[in-house]
Amino acid sequence: MLTLVYGSYEFALTPNITLNRLTSQNDVGERAAERETWTLLGELVADDADSLASVIADFNSAFANDGLDLQLKNGQNVLLSLQAVDCWQSPRIIETSVFTDDEDMPFVRNARFQVKILGEKLTAVGYVLAHRQDIEISEDIRKQITKTIKGQFKVDAGRNASDSLNSVVPALLPGMKRKELTYETDADDVVLTYRVVDITEFEELPAEVLDGYIIESEDSSDEGNFKLLQGVFFGPGAKVQAKALKPMTGLVSYRISENPQEQKVEFTYKQRLRSDGQSAQKKSQRISYQTKLSFKDFKILTKDAQDCRQILGSSDFFVVQEGFAIGENSYPSPAMPVQASDVVERSIVYEFPEGTGNSRIYKTRWKYVMKPLKVPFEQGFTQN
Repeated sequence: MLTLVYGSYEFALTPNITLNRLTSQNDVGERAAERETWTLLGELVADDADSLASVIADFNSAFANDGLDLQLKNGQNVLLSLQAVDCWQSPRIIETSVFTDDEDMPFVRNARFQVKILGEKLTAVGYVLAHRQDIEISEDIRKQITKTIKGQFKVDAGRNASDSLNSVVPALLPGMKRKELTYETDADDVVLTYRVVDITEFEELPAEVLDGYIIESEDSSDEGNFKLLQGVFFGPGAKVQAKALKPMTGLVSYRISENPQEQKVEFTYKQRLRSDGQSAQKKSQRISYQTKLSFKDFKILTKDAQDCRQILGSSDFFVVQEGFAIGENSYPSPAMPVQASDVVERSIVYEFPEGTGNSRIYKTRWKYVMKPLKVPFEQGFTQN
C-alpha cells in the first residue's frame, strides 16, 4: 500500500504524484545538479464538517516548514524520496493551496490541495549535458503500483546517447519488476528519449506461467462461509497450474476456460470453509417468544359510547426455536431445545446431501415449539 510522508506528517489518502527532474547548470554551462520538483494533488477528508478545519490546519502546519524529508513508500520499501541529506539545497515548499467547492456549505467534509516541493541533488556529471524526467505513480484496485518514467537527455557531441542509457535510467527498486523500457535517439545519436514502466511484483508465479494474477475473497452468509479463488494465467503451463489450485475439500463449484491461441486460462473456484474445525461448518439459530391473546370486540351503537374489548380466558405463551447447521461428510447434530421439558412440537429434517465425492455438504434443520407457562388474565371488559 502506498504511503506518502513529509517529515512526520503522513497523508491519510495518498495523493497523485508527478515528479519532474531537470538538469541545472552553473554560470559556465556545466551540469551541476538534478533539480526535482514534486507536485502533489490530493484530497483531505474529515470525519464530519466540524472537524474539517482541524484537518486543514494540520496540513498547513506540516507544509509551513522547509527542509524536511519527503518519502513515498510501498510498505517498508522506499519507492521515491527527496531527502535533505542528498541535497545541496534542502527541499523547500514553493506552492501550497487548499480549497473546497464552497466554504459556506455547512456539510462539506473534504478539501482539495496542491503542493509543490523543490529540491536540488548533487549527482555525477558524466557525459550527460541535460536531463529531463517526469515520473508518475499510480495504484489500482488490486494494490498494484505502477511507476511510469518519461525522460530525455543529451550527451556531449561525438558521444552516443545509448551508451549512457543504463546509467541514466533509474535502477529497479526492491519488490518491483520492469514491464517496459523503450527509447529512441535523434539523427546524431546525442539526444535520447525513453519510457520506463515498473510495476510491483506479487508472489512468484507458478512454473511455466509467464504472467497472470490470483484474487482471493471470502464471504459469509446463512448458507455458510465461502472462499472464492479467481484468476487468469498466461503461458504454456497456465491450464496445468490453474487445475493445481483446485481445492481438495469443500469445493462447491468451479469453472475453467481456456484460449489455446493466447495460452490464456481463466478460472474460478468456490470453496466452503470450516469455521471452527468441527463437523458443523456453519450454524445459525433463532429463538422467538410469542404471546397469543383471545378477545372479542363489541361495537356500542349508543351515541358517544366507546367501543369495548373483552379478554377471553388467559393468554398463551410460546417459545419458538428454529435453525440449521451445515456439516462436511456427515450430518451435524441438531441443537437441543432451550426448554426441553416444555416442547409441544418438534421437527428435525436431514436434507439430501449436496455436491459429490469429498465435497458433499450435509444440512440439518430443526424447529421446536415450547409452551413453558401460562400467564393468567382477568376476564372482563377493558376500553379501547
